[in-house]
This record gives sequence, structure tokens and C-alpha cells, in this order.
Amino acid sequence: MTTFQFQDMLALEGHDETPYRLVSDQFVSTFEAQGQTFLKVDPQALTLLTQEAMRDIAHLLRPGHLAQLQAIVEDPEASSNDRFVAKDLLRNAVIAAEGVLPGCQDTGTAIVMGKKGQLVFTGGGDDEAIARGVFDTYQRSNLRYSQLAPLDMYKEKNTGNNLPAQIEIAATDGDEYKFLFMAKGGGSANKSYLFQETKALLNPKSLLAFVESKLASIGTSACPPYHLAIVIGGTSAEYALKVSKYASARYLDRLPKSGNELGRGFRDVELEAQILELTRKVGIGAQFGGKYFCHDVRVIRLPRHGASCPVAMAVSCSADRQALGKITKKGIFLEELERNPSRFLPAFDGSKLSADTASVVKIDLGKPMSEILAQLSQHPIKTRLSLTGTLVVARDIAHAKLKEKLDAGEPLPEYFKNHPVYYAGPAKTPEGYASGSFGPTTAGRMDSYVDLFQSRGGSMVMLAKGNRSNAVTEACKKHKGFYLGSIGGPAARLAKECIKKVEVLDYAELGMEAVWKIGRRQGQRFLRVHQRAGEAQLDRGGLVMSVEGEKPSSSEGVEGLPFLTANERSIGGVFRQSPEDFSVEEIPAYLPSGEGDHVYVRFAKRGLTTPDAVKSMAKALGVDGRECGWAGLKDKHAVTVQWASFLRADVEKARALSVDGITVLEVSRHRNKLKTGHLHGNRFSLVVRGCVEDALAIARRVAERITLDGAPNYYGAQRFGRDGDNAKRGVAWLTGETGAPRDHFERKMFASSVQSWLFNRYLAERVQDGMLSLYIDGDLAVRHPGDRVFAITEDEARSTYASRACSATGPMFGPEMRWPDGSAKAREDRVLAGSGLTIEHFARAKGLAEGTRRAVRVCPPKVEVTEEGPGVLRFVFELPAGAYATAVLREFRKSDDEGLRSEPLWGIEPPR
Repeated sequence: MTTFQFQDMLALEGHDETPYRLVSDQFVSTFEAQGQTFLKVDPQALTLLTQEAMRDIAHLLRPGHLAQLQAIVEDPEASSNDRFVAKDLLRNAVIAAEGVLPGCQDTGTAIVMGKKGQLVFTGGGDDEAIARGVFDTYQRSNLRYSQLAPLDMYKEKNTGNNLPAQIEIAATDGDEYKFLFMAKGGGSANKSYLFQETKALLNPKSLLAFVESKLASIGTSACPPYHLAIVIGGTSAEYALKVSKYASARYLDRLPKSGNELGRGFRDVELEAQILELTRKVGIGAQFGGKYFCHDVRVIRLPRHGASCPVAMAVSCSADRQALGKITKKGIFLEELERNPSRFLPAFDGSKLSADTASVVKIDLGKPMSEILAQLSQHPIKTRLSLTGTLVVARDIAHAKLKEKLDAGEPLPEYFKNHPVYYAGPAKTPEGYASGSFGPTTAGRMDSYVDLFQSRGGSMVMLAKGNRSNAVTEACKKHKGFYLGSIGGPAARLAKECIKKVEVLDYAELGMEAVWKIGRRQGQRFLRVHQRAGEAQLDRGGLVMSVEGEKPSSSEGVEGLPFLTANERSIGGVFRQSPEDFSVEEIPAYLPSGEGDHVYVRFAKRGLTTPDAVKSMAKALGVDGRECGWAGLKDKHAVTVQWASFLRADVEKARALSVDGITVLEVSRHRNKLKTGHLHGNRFSLVVRGCVEDALAIARRVAERITLDGAPNYYGAQRFGRDGDNAKRGVAWLTGETGAPRDHFERKMFASSVQSWLFNRYLAERVQDGMLSLYIDGDLAVRHPGDRVFAITEDEARSTYASRACSATGPMFGPEMRWPDGSAKAREDRVLAGSGLTIEHFARAKGLAEGTRRAVRVCPPKVEVTEEGPGVLRFVFELPAGAYATAVLREFRKSDDEGLRSEPLWGIEPPR
């Protein structure tokens, strides 16, 4: 009979030598209970530590990692490719450490692992406090939101804040709270592998052969040199994978170096050295051939079930983002990362530098594609190239759009045939920059398009990072195309030193995912294709482009709408980095009289919808929420000022009202309830940050055009619902494909979304034809201000349209809508017929879509544009009730008001 003995499977030995910095000595205290001294940790400590950690790891690296890059540059056995990559990554680290641009454009999934001592008391809610820290950092910093929430099995939406985070907290002994913070990008996460092996693997010959065979499958798309971790064994497959992730972060370096009969995990440092040597002989190198595929290797052996032998592999890439943290009686501590990475940049030997660049081949991208291909075909794989000229930038969604053209029997656009295509994308744009951290996208995501596009004369020269599939190799052989690869990793350097300007070429409505035409100065890449797939490198000079940061999803109702000022370039930049960047003040139709049973409250709100704000105020005032009123709905993600009414509320209580997110500004009385539409208009103040260099001049030209002709009165994305599919669902209901929604408000919302979608479609045709402020035979018009619709003659329209005294109207279809005559009616008939709907279909809405008309343009009296700092513009203007500020702003930014989807949209085409 054996004796019980307990042993921690991953017990670390020795003293923690990690250098820590004190974040704060606040939010911690001690108390006595049951003869024990407890550490009390306020939730603010967890939020603060997480905020600091997630920001630090986005910009800073461990000194040990930087020293390894320095060693590559100084190693005489390193290939010139190895040194080239290491040097660029060091330069990138210097720029990222400035705290503006993150080191990598893919700022990753936030992962927090905690070990909470039994003598640590927080009162609960640890996960929420940590998640708040992640949220705050990603909101305030120039980081990318990468988390997609599944709405059903197939449809997803970006959460817009990089939550949820992966948070795991374990109980342990002691009176300290210890953490590992990580940010794992998609590239390195995709290179985590699990293999289910058997006892037959557990001998030196078989194990080394197995590892060697798997190294090539890791490839270069996750941006080596890597920190490679291999775990052999494990009480479960998922545990083996988790341990490999921790090991890649060097979190388990203090494991014992041998096993024992109780089954503890240990490091096999001899095997680590053998595998490291294997990685240096496979020839992959630091992305383009050489010695440094890996910086180092960790091999951990775990106990296993006798019938199972899991093997897990994981890497930490050149965005080596992790830091330790702890909370003790002395305060809140975070691992001290390197804040002066420039000290690792060695003094380079000029003769070595000359040798490294002597074989560079210059390629003029301004020549015809046939000549570019002929020149590339003269050089072998691994030739370094210096490219000068024009590129187009296109990623996943743009490729899907182009494929739709081919599927519809249309040819590829000429730009896709005449220029190389660069797969790339940025993080959020900081103030004063044309782009956020900008790096090449993993090329494999576009593999499925290559054969088709090359067969039609497109994608003949492609640039990105990482290895590609055999399908691309075969396509390049068949069509004589080329794939050139860029360094994966130096995204901050590209944004700061190389990216200056861009011209949108196609699909402007896709924002960041649009097709861009870019000019570039001389820069170097490796040619890794000789009619077969390979990789390449980018050096100084780089790209000249400006791309907007990532934003929340847009609605199909606004996707693809043409711009009145399409001849003007985008001002670039990012809108709504904070609620303060979108301020709106209601202009009431009347002011309260001072007498009556309804208490009118003028209030400012932040982070609340109008119904939620009024509901909270009604509850605090103790009145019936059903008797409350407001004139218009105001955006949640903004700072807004408006009125609301409350029946028989206490005036003094209203003046003293205290509700989170709400500030009471004025209180009075009136005889009637405030109702929707009791509104003259709204005054907007909008801030766009990170605009292009000449944005003020561009914006003033656009403002002048809007002052002259007005702006298209499109419905904004808000009109089409949070998920952007209200119109599609409304069409399904009105055509009988689905049943009617049970909720009255939902039926009304769906019906109005269908009307709005069709109005936008009609208006898009009018703008596209240059007829926004011109007369179309049969027009029905409306005066500004006013809502009475009347027939207008061409002579009347010529003067009143030009003076902005009145505008033409477009259809809000329904059985009671007044129809125009002549050509105007023919246009509206065509729009309705093209949707697959008839007027009879609107009868299913039973009075919720009777039909009306809407002005085709909004005519703000003045659009003021001021510069508040480098790259920061403020727009101030007034609009009538029912008009969308974002419909005006999109003319300046050439981007839809709520940004992008992660999938192709149906835009202004009929919903399927």
C-alpha cells in the first residue's frame, strides 16, 4: 500500500529574479481574521495592474528578447537575411517604445492568468475588474480590436473593444496575487499545434525525427525568430496545449531539470539544445533563409495517461508580448520591460552592410506588368529586390468583392492587372499619423483567390508575409506569377517612417478594407518566387500610404453609397475614439412655458441611449416611465444634450437628480408631454483624429461644396439596427418569407428600415448621376425648413434648388405615399421593382409604413472646420431633425459612418 504524497505538477524552483516596477502602493491593505493576516485587494488594483500590463506589452519587450535580436546581428554565422530581419525588428522596437505605435498591428487577444493566494481577499468580481483593465487600455490606446462575437453559427460581429479576454484564476497558498499577462495575435496563435502520439515516440531517434518533420509546418507566417515550446505528455490534451503556451512565454523556466516518481513536470535542457540545433539546420532562418528560425527552445515533459501521449507545440513570435505582475502587501508591481531598446542597436560594420545590399535588384513598378514579370523571371529565389512605383493594397473583403465581379461575368479591374497587390492592414491611427502600426497580412488568407485571379490576369505579383499553400505554388507555375514576402513584425516602423499618403482606388465604402493605390519609394524585399510561392523582405523607404483604423461594423443600408464629393481625397483619420469626439446638442422646437404638469429636464448624457437615460431618471424621480417623453433619440457613444419630460415629477427633486452618466442642466414645467419630432434640429461637434497632412485644405473644399449644394440626406447605419440587418429582416417579413415580429416596436423598426434602405438606394442613383441639386422632370419638392410636399416646375427648381430654399424629395414607400410624375416617377418605379417589393407588400405592416417623402439633401447653414492640433480636425454644423451627422461627415472621410464588416455586404442591392 502506497503512502499519499502531494506534489505540484508545475512547481517552480529557486527565487524569482524578475525585475519589477512599483505601479502603485494604493488599493492594498491588510486585516486580521481567525489569527491570520489577510491581504485586502481593492478591485481598482486589478484594473490598474491590467491597464498598465496590457499597454506595456503592446509597446515594450523584455531586455532578454532584445539581446537575442542583437546577438543575431553580431553573429558572423548569421545569414545576411537573418541580420536584415533582426536589424529591422530592433528598429521597430525603438519606435514602439515611444508609446504611440504598438510594435505589431495585430494587438492580439488579451490573456490573463492569475494565482490567488488563499490569504488574499478581493470580495469577488476579479474577472470583471481585470476585463475592465483590458477594455480601458484598448479603448485609450492605438490598438486594434480583433475579437468577433458569434451572433449565430455563421454570422459574427466585432465587439469593438477587444473583449472578451481570456481570464483564468487559480487558487494557491500564500498572501500574494501573481499574474501572467499575454497578448496573443492570430498569427502566433494559429501556430499552436496538438499531435496525438503513442509510446513509440518516446525514444531519442523517433522524437528528434518527429520534431524535425514538424518544424517546416510552423513556417514563417507568424513572424520568426520564435521562442519555441514543446510539451510532451500531459494529463489531458488541453493541458498540454496550455503548458506549451506558458512555456513559450518563459513562464516555466524555473521548473526542475529532472522528473521523479510522483510525476512532476520538468525541463529537458539537453533536448532543448538538440532541437535548437535542428531549427538552425532546416534553413528557414529569420523569415527568409538562414540560421535563426528560433531564438530558443523550451521542452517540457509531463506525466501522461498510459494510452495517450499528447505533444503540443507553441511559439511566441517577434511580437513577444508578455509580462509578470503581482500584488503584495507592499503594493502593485509589474515586470519592468525595456524602455530604451536603442541600446541594443549595435554599431554596424559598413563593409558588412555593403555586402548585405550588394546583390539588390531594382524593380520599376511603373513599367507594364509584362516587363515586370519578365525581369522577375530572370532572378532566382532569395534575390533581394528594391521596388519603386505603384502598388495596390487589398485584403480579404476586397478580394471577395472582386470575386463577386468575376462570378457575375465581369472582368477584373485594370488596376488589379497592372500593379502588384500588397496584402496589408493597420491598427488604430494615432493623432498626427497617416496610419496606425501597419504590417503585412498573413498571405495564406488569400490563397484561395490566386489561381482564379491569375487566370484572369490579376494578382500576378503579390506581396505579404509568410509561407503559402501548394495551390499558390501551382498557380504561380501555371500562370508565371510571383509572390514576394515582407518582413513580419516591424509594423510600427512602417507607420512612422514609411506611410505618408494613399489614394482610395475602389470600394471606398470598405474603409480600411478598401482597395488603395499607393506609391512607394525605394525599399527592399526578397524575391521568394520563381514561378512558385515564396517570401520576401521590406527594408527602409517602404510604403507611402494612409489607411484608417479599425472601427465597429457598418450597416448594409449605408454600405456602397456614392459620395457627392468623390473627386476629393479622404481626410483620413479616426472618428469617435472617445464619446467626447461626438457631441450633439438638441435644438428644441419650443421651450417650456414654466407652467403645467409635465416637468421638462434638459440634461447631458454620456454612454447611454436616450430611452435608458430617461428610464433611469424616471426611476430616480419615482414617476411612471410610460408617461415620459423625448423629442429625438441620441447616440449612446457620444456626449449629448437634450430635453425629456416627466409627468407630475417633483421639480426640486429633478434639479438635484444624481444618475450615473447624466448631468441635469435645466428644469422647468410645460403643459404637454414632449413627443418625438418636437425638435427643430441638432447642433453637432465632431472630432476626427490622425488626419492626413493636408486634411484641413481638403476639408474646407468639401465644406465649400456642401455649403453650395448640400449633402446627400442618407439614412445612417443607426437606422438599420445594431447588427445592420433590420432591412433584410423587414423584407423577409413584408414578402411573407417569415412571420411578423410579435413586438410592435420591432415591426415598426423593420418597416422603417426597409423604407430607409430603398430611399438610400434611390438617393444613391441620384447622386451617382450628378442630380442631387438638379431638377428631374416630375420632382416633388419640400422647402427648408418645412415638411409640405409640392410639385415644382423646372423654372422654379432652377432658382430654389440653387439657393437651397428647397430640395427635391425621394420615396419612403408605402400605400399613402404621394408619387411624382415623369422621369422622377420612372426612377422610383425602377428602385421599387428592383427590390422585389411592391406597394402592396407594405400593407402587411398595417399602418406602420403608410408612406411619405424625404428631402434628398440636407443644407447646413455653415460647416465650420478648425484644426485643433496636428492631424486633428473639428467639424461644427447644424442639421434639421431626422438628418444624420455621419451622412455629412462621410463626405470628408470617404468612409461609411459606422465602419466595416468582416464579411461582404449586400450594400444597396436587393437583400437576398
